[in-house]
Amino acid sequence: MHFWVQAEAWSGRYEKHPEPALGFPNPPDGTFGIFTGAVAKNFVCQPTFPFYPCQNVVQVVEGTTLYSPRGRPPFGIHQQHIVVREREGHEVMWQYFVSPGNFACPWYRDFEEALAAIPSTAHGDCIFHVRPQ
Repeated sequence: MHFWVQAEAWSGRYEKHPEPALGFPNPPDGTFGIFTGAVAKNFVCQPTFPFYPCQNVVQVVEGTTLYSPRGRPPFGIHQQHIVVREREGHEVMWQYFVSPGNFACPWYRDFEEALAAIPSTAHGDCIFHVRPQ
């Protein structure tokens, strides 16, 4: 996921890259997504977030990603991208699928950082059943 900002509008592009050593197919399945949004004005911290009570939230951007899987119709997902500062001062972005979805997944600045945080691909790192209060 790569973001860019113009004035108050946020845009982003999601695309899959091959990682054959980790079992991700090469070539990837071709799915990509385009995000459009802005800084969230009414963020509500949910008790089911893994970073609750959310005092370390740095910024929240809210919008919609239009995903385009190869050979299937595009579909949109309402999302929040929540940047959280961890105890060590390191920042992690959580991608929260507001609707449909109700889950949040951490995103890292690069793949090496992600592997250091979650070294096993056998266990998922996403939090499911995030329910708005």
